[in-house]
Amino acid sequence: MYANDSDDAVILWEWPSYPWNAWPILINAYTKNTDIVWDPSRQKTVTVPSQPWDFSPGNNWGWQTHATINRYAYASYTNPRSSTQIEAPAERIAFSFGEDQYSGNALSQHWFDAQRAACPSVANTPTDRSTDWYNQLARAAIKYHGDGLIAAYADGHAKKSPYKQWMKNQPSFSDSAQCEKDNFYGPDGQAGTADDNDTPLTRAWGRWWTYAY
Repeated sequence: MYANDSDDAVILWEWPSYPWNAWPILINAYTKNTDIVWDPSRQKTVTVPSQPWDFSPGNNWGWQTHATINRYAYASYTNPRSSTQIEAPAERIAFSFGEDQYSGNALSQHWFDAQRAACPSVANTPTDRSTDWYNQLARAAIKYHGDGLIAAYADGHAKKSPYKQWMKNQPSFSDSAQCEKDNFYGPDGQAGTADDNDTPLTRAWGRWWTYAY
């Protein structure tokens, strides 16, 4: 319904200007239900206040949900992404459950960095925002879902898969960074060039540098 009302555009990950309302608030006019953005396998981490959710602190809950959106390779932002631009919508992970560990990400829990999610280092504790993004989805899969990644895809279907099918666990966060290059950028190690990888892994997570994939 959102796409039909928005000229086929994918939902925004958050409103691109003040008050920056997050996607769980933006879709509530369609879902009429806040429970769907919380993982039923655990307790809510915040209380959803009564409306209106126009400004902080009333809208803070939208940034702290268990459900996360693929910010760079599915969602829209300042430029709308048409759902028809996604080449393999049945393969593209659009939403999943996550758990942030680093306190600096407390108000960024509503989205995930797909390329980093593909290369976690689950034996290590994040010490900053970027290392936390590596482990966000893997942590939830291991801790709450029996090593299963629960995901909703761009074509609308949802399923649970072994997280190791879509994630390549690494011994360190430095190795995670190399894993990104090896699995997404191709032999030249650069994004946006002719040898960019096109594999089941890249089609699942997408490419942060282009809408046309």
